[in-house]
Amino acid sequence: MKFNIVAQISTIPNINALLSDQERQARLLLMDKIIMNGSPVKPSELLEKDLLHSLETKGVIVLDEDRAVRVVYPVSGLPTPHKVKLKDGRSFHAICAIDSLGSVFTFTQDIVVTSSCSYCQKLVSVTIENGTISTFDPGGVFVTHTNLDGELNWAGTC
Repeated sequence: MKFNIVAQISTIPNINALLSDQERQARLLLMDKIIMNGSPVKPSELLEKDLLHSLETKGVIVLDEDRAVRVVYPVSGLPTPHKVKLKDGRSFHAICAIDSLGSVFTFTQDIVVTSSCSYCQKLVSVTIENGTISTFDPGGVFVTHTNLDGELNWAGTC
């Protein structure tokens, strides 16, 4: 059985709606740098201070104690149980299982997610091709989602 997730989630608010064009470009740059490095990145050489502050205030990025970008929503610069492989061959850790699935929209390409069940720790794999969940294992896997309308801290709903 295949599930078209594009049709089902097209009305959910997304992070891009909160950002200016300059902020969107900065977010993509930071995500690419974290994916390339496989670790947090120092943004001081990449972005001006005001732009960095704006992304932090809007909850798009998380800085660590050294002011390195640890997270660029949905990409984590630190290992997590949620690994995303993009069709273009790049891979990264996602913040949470829901964000790993949402990566198909962020990067607008097919993805393969490998994760583990938060309850039993069994391996979970989901492939999304052309906006459709084409394969998933185990067969009884399911996702629950909270309505994000009116929420400021989306991470609190994972």
